[in-house]
Amino acid sequence: MDTTTGHGVDAIFFDDEYADPWADRCFVLLFDTIINHETVVLPLWSSAAIANVDDATLPIIMREARRSGALEILSTSSADDISLTAEQVDRLIIQFVSWALAEKKAIRAWARYHLHTKRIQTVRRSAGPWTAEGRTTEFHRLQAALPDLPADELWFAYQTFVRAAQYFDVVGESTPYFVHPIRERAFEDPVSPNRTLLSWSWGRYLLRLMQDGEMRRHPGVVAETVCRIRELTREHGASAYSLELLSPKARSERLLDVAVRARFPVSLQTQTRDLMAGALEGGALAAAPFKPMVTYVLGMGAVLARRWKGGLPGTVARIPFIKGKVELPGQEAGWSRSG
Repeated sequence: MDTTTGHGVDAIFFDDEYADPWADRCFVLLFDTIINHETVVLPLWSSAAIANVDDATLPIIMREARRSGALEILSTSSADDISLTAEQVDRLIIQFVSWALAEKKAIRAWARYHLHTKRIQTVRRSAGPWTAEGRTTEFHRLQAALPDLPADELWFAYQTFVRAAQYFDVVGESTPYFVHPIRERAFEDPVSPNRTLLSWSWGRYLLRLMQDGEMRRHPGVVAETVCRIRELTREHGASAYSLELLSPKARSERLLDVAVRARFPVSLQTQTRDLMAGALEGGALAAAPFKPMVTYVLGMGAVLARRWKGGLPGTVARIPFIKGKVELPGQEAGWSRSG
């Protein structure tokens, strides 16, 4: 992972003047990576940053993840230890310009978020690599191709883009490097490394819970929830990779089991609610000639059953006769179109 992704996730938790336009994707990417992998490491930009790393140099969500043991600093080398060849630089300029021509609006929004958000600037000043110095031939080539992007935003976005190639060498080819969307096109392979994530996404599901107000929008709460899911998926074989090996029915059962243990809200299956409503309606009709009050009560019960979304506390689903009749609401949010 990289700190740029962490700052993207932080944009979800704070109402700043500017925001990362890829914040939702960063949220999904960070938490899917943490949940589905044994070890997640964070490469840094310089040896000085590694030697002096502390909470002040990290995005807030990554501070929380590091405290919980879900994220480690990669201390063996840094991006500044990697020198790019002239051929690599030439390729990166071409790929950046090709991508930036279609993403100018998003790049400007992203750069303004990083350059003008005090919380991030405090981190950047202590970290030190993001300066506008060295406006060499590289920069003039960029400016000639993208003249309508402000110089500071253009140079900052390009530097961030280029650092992906350095981080890739730092972590090594055998280690998947999941990158912020601004860095995806920095790789020669047209298939983004981010797309190696599989069809089920706990990140997408958690984002849906938070957007619906079913999970508090707070970095500490989210980090704690992610770590709890991480432990449960390991215990019960519910990582994205494990789920790929199961039948659709077994997948849903495994996800529900983890959700119940994590105390997520569940709901009665639609079929079960329909049976309940039908029974109440039948009872109301049968009682009509004899007990008007009973008919009224049963009729109102049927109306409420039809309108009820079936929401239940996750702990209720552990009751044996209920367990087989509940489902994970909003589960479709966690599946990709191919899943």
